[in-house]
Amino acid sequence: MDNDEQVTLSRRILEKSQRETEPYLVQLLGQEFIVFPGVFSPKYLGSTRVFTENVSYRPGESFLEVGCGTGITAITAALRGAGRVVAVDLSPEAVENTRANAERHGVAHVVDARVSDIFSALRPVERFDTIYWNMPFIYVEPGFVYRSELERAIFDPGYEATKSFLRDAPGRLNEGGRVLIGFADFGDERAFLGLCGEVGYTLREVTRGPDFERQPITFILYELTLPREA
Repeated sequence: MDNDEQVTLSRRILEKSQRETEPYLVQLLGQEFIVFPGVFSPKYLGSTRVFTENVSYRPGESFLEVGCGTGITAITAALRGAGRVVAVDLSPEAVENTRANAERHGVAHVVDARVSDIFSALRPVERFDTIYWNMPFIYVEPGFVYRSELERAIFDPGYEATKSFLRDAPGRLNEGGRVLIGFADFGDERAFLGLCGEVGYTLREVTRGPDFERQPITFILYELTLPREA
C-alpha cells in the first residue's frame, strides 16, 4: 500500500470515529474506559489494545506516556503497580479524558495528566524508568495540512516530531531506563530505524500484531535502550 492510500484509509477511520458525539465506554484488558468525543479512540483504532497488553509493566517504576489520548496505557501502568505515572497530550480534551479514566479506576493519586507538546510540560528534573509513545507513525511530506487536530496522532510530517522525541528522550530517562515505541507497518520503518541509529539506540522488537478487524495493518512495539556508560 502506498503512502497516499495509507493516508486515505487512515483518514476514513478517523472521520468515522468522529461521528461519535457523546462519551461512550470501551472494554480493553477486562476493564471499561470512557472515551470522549474528539479523542483518539481504541474503538476504531486497534493500536492501543496491541501495545497496552504487550508492555512489560514494572512494579514501582516511574512511567511516562506521551500522547496519552484516553489514558488507557498510563492507567494500566498504575494498576500494574507503577509508583508514579505522568500522562501528556497536546489535546486538552485527551488530558481531561485521561483524568476521568484515572478517577474511574481509582488511580488519580498516581496518574498526573498534563497538556504538553511531547516533553514541554515536564519539569527540568523529571526523569522516568519507562517512556512510552504510541507515535504518529505514518510519514507524510513536510507541509502536510491536517484536516483535524486528531490527525496529529497518526501523521508526522517529515518525521519531525519523531526526530524531536528520539533526540530528547535520553535526557528524560533514569539510568538503565527504556523507551517503548508503538509503530506499525504503515510507517516508514527504514527511516524510523535510521533515526534511532543516529541517536545510538539499541532496538528490540517486543511484539507485532495485526488489526484486520479495523484496517489491514500490523502494529509493532519496540523497546529502545541506550548503552550504559562504562
